[in-house]
Amino acid sequence: ATNWLISNGYLYLHSDSHKRIPTTSGTKLGIFQELRPSKYGNLLITLYRKEAQKFILDHISEILHFNGYYPK
Repeated sequence: ATNWLISNGYLYLHSDSHKRIPTTSGTKLGIFQELRPSKYGNLLITLYRKEAQKFILDHISEILHFNGYYPK
């Protein structure tokens, strides 16, 4: 789903770190990042609020088609 979200402007791929970062549209949708502790130090992870998860499920057919898994 992340490649579809990038293609549709909800995430962007940082050129140096190759991390997927929410755009303004993604943040409004409910995609955000948070620092979480780990045994290797703090990690910046991307999380999806309930609204963003519902958005992905509502567009699952488009996402599957985008990835070549499902005929439209």
